[in-house]
Amino acid sequence: MYLGVQIGGIAGVAWMVLALQLADLTLAYVFLMRPLIGPCLREYAGSVAVPLATSVAMAVVVMLVPRLVHGSPLLVLTIQIAIGAAFYIATTAALRRIKLIPCWTISS
Repeated sequence: MYLGVQIGGIAGVAWMVLALQLADLTLAYVFLMRPLIGPCLREYAGSVAVPLATSVAMAVVVMLVPRLVHGSPLLVLTIQIAIGAAFYIATTAALRRIKLIPCWTISS
């Protein structure tokens, strides 16, 4: 994180977090998944692909908010958080409905 701050301030920290997440994902496969259950890169990548695509789509939607909403920065941020959360939950529910059903039945 320190390196991210030195390189580019808050944007540098964001890029450093992304780099660390990618390193974590790779190392988890190499040192945990593959030794424990064997070669499964296709399945591992497949389990990451849908949440990653959902997150990217949510980021695009959230980045459009300041272009459409003009107001105080706090208002824009609040709307971005609400729209981002609603978009992610709705998209995840639509794409992963079969996997979410057991979670819903537990709470009933």
